[in-house]
Amino acid sequence: MRFVFALLIVFCSGLLFANTNLPQSTTDPDTLLKAAQAGDPLGQYAMYDYHRRGKYFEQDSAEALKWLKKVVKQGYPPAQAALGYHYLAGDLVKNNTRKALKLFEMAAEQGNSYALYHLGELYQEGNGVKQDYAKAFELYYKAAQKGYPAAMTHIGAFYLLGKAVEVDNAVAYNWLSMAAAEDEDEAYYYLGMMYYKGLYVEQSQQRAFEFFSKSAHLGNARAQYNMGAMYKRGEFVNQDDEEALKWLLSAAENGHVDAQETVASAYSKGVGVKEDKEKSFYWFKQAALQGTPDSQMNLGIMYLKAIGTEQNHYKAYAWISIALGNGIQENGLEDILSQYHEQLTKAQLRQAYKERDDILKQIKQIENDAL
Repeated sequence: MRFVFALLIVFCSGLLFANTNLPQSTTDPDTLLKAAQAGDPLGQYAMYDYHRRGKYFEQDSAEALKWLKKVVKQGYPPAQAALGYHYLAGDLVKNNTRKALKLFEMAAEQGNSYALYHLGELYQEGNGVKQDYAKAFELYYKAAQKGYPAAMTHIGAFYLLGKAVEVDNAVAYNWLSMAAAEDEDEAYYYLGMMYYKGLYVEQSQQRAFEFFSKSAHLGNARAQYNMGAMYKRGEFVNQDDEEALKWLLSAAENGHVDAQETVASAYSKGVGVKEDKEKSFYWFKQAALQGTPDSQMNLGIMYLKAIGTEQNHYKAYAWISIALGNGIQENGLEDILSQYHEQLTKAQLRQAYKERDDILKQIKQIENDAL
């Protein structure tokens, strides 16, 4: 999940601040502290934000949380949304999706765009609620109408992909263009895809590259992957394996599983970079932990043959077993497991099974963390 978290006072501009005598533009810490101590919600919210970020005061998470909970009790929507974020992210407080959902609902009922947006994400992903694209669209639309750029992006994507609504590339393009005007990385990415495929607009690798570049420089992993792919294939730009690897590596570091596999293969074969089996092993492992059968198979073989890592028959058995369980079909893999069953003692097999079960738990945890 991608969290959009800045000073909530800013993104909630235009919201009426109940029961405050302070101008919305007030930033003086002494004035705000006195107001907070007198129970003013804007002052209390500012104390939360300043202590959280270490602005004007020492960074103090406990003090930030204390002020945030005070202002939440006053029914202040930005504070409800902020605490909801912290429960969702497991930041300042222990992760609790149920509490996050409740707080987002409270803030959303009062029109808070940040809460509307993240509530939409929960319904889109089925996180803490039953997955419901129609409900997600409704919430995104409300946030988008309030000018929330990330929500505009989602509305555009829903029209582009036909989620909860009929595909309408013209409407998608309009929403994505509005979001891109606010420098939204995902909007740039989707516009790049529209130009790359010629959806509603005239197909143009140049325009696609321009939008992918804007998105990639803002840290969007999918755009970084596409930049790498275009350099690798020489689309619009001159073919350049080194430049391709640079972008693919950025995408891999941002968790893009296809990029991780591509980078692993590049280090394994020395394409665009000096051959490095240890780095190849590292990236195959990152992809394997995200559940990709090919990488799981490669990791098992690397443990078996001591390629880029020390030989470990327990881990080799575990990863090859997991790859087969995920439907990988490769000659010889089942024979390797059969040999292990013949050669390992019962105690050793129990250790191999334990290794496999521990890895599966780790994969499951990574899946849950990605929600």
